[in-house]
Amino acid sequence: MLVRYHGDQAFTFPYTNYSSAFKLRVIQSITEKNYSIREASAIFHIPDPCLLRRWKKQWEAGGEGALEPKEKGLSTMTSNQKINKVKGNSSNPSVEEMKKELEHLRMENAYLKKLKALVQEKQSPTKSKRK
Repeated sequence: MLVRYHGDQAFTFPYTNYSSAFKLRVIQSITEKNYSIREASAIFHIPDPCLLRRWKKQWEAGGEGALEPKEKGLSTMTSNQKINKVKGNSSNPSVEEMKKELEHLRMENAYLKKLKALVQEKQSPTKSKRK
C-alpha cells in the first residue's frame, strides 16, 4: 500500500514531530473519508499505524487540545513554588524537631558503639586493646 502512494520513497521515513494541525487533518480524513488506520498511515506517510490509533484515542477523549505536543523533561519549579510546597505539607517536621531527632540518633549510635566494645572486651579478655 505504501508503494502505491509513495513509490520509491515508500520506505524512507524521516524522523519528525507532527504538528497538532497535521494530526487533526489525519484524524479528520479517517473519520470523513472512512479511511482505515493503515490506509491513512500509508497516505500520510506515517511509519507506524499505532501512532494514528493513539492520536485518534487522544482526540476522542480530549478533543483537539489533546493533540497538542506535551513538554518533555523535568518540570521546573520556581523557588516560591518549592517553598509553598514545603509549607503546605504538614507532615514535614520543623527544623527544631529534626535537630532533636538527629541528636537522639547520635546518642543512640554512640551508646551502641560503647555497648559493642564492652561485649567484645568481655568475650576476649586475653587480647590487648588496640592503641
